[in-house]
Amino acid sequence: MKNNLEKMIAKAKEIIKEEMIKARIEYKSVKINLSLSKRVGVQGDQRTYKPFIEITIPKKQRRIFYEKCAEKTSNRMTNEINEINGVIYTIL
Repeated sequence: MKNNLEKMIAKAKEIIKEEMIKARIEYKSVKINLSLSKRVGVQGDQRTYKPFIEITIPKKQRRIFYEKCAEKTSNRMTNEINEINGVIYTIL
């Protein structure tokens, strides 16, 4: 179980790092957490109960992050990491 969680977090970090580099946004102060609580989501035509990824963005980067890569990042994560069904953003 722990190994699978580590893989999900590693994949999420890889995705956000790639998207932020493409958008020319500093990556080092971003934090990623995997929630172990499950939430309801819809994938395809089915309702799912899976954990979600929480991404914490520093306040100084929030505007440029939302304008340039928030949507693409969350879409990639939910499409490429089958064990989650959502991404939430938190601003520090």
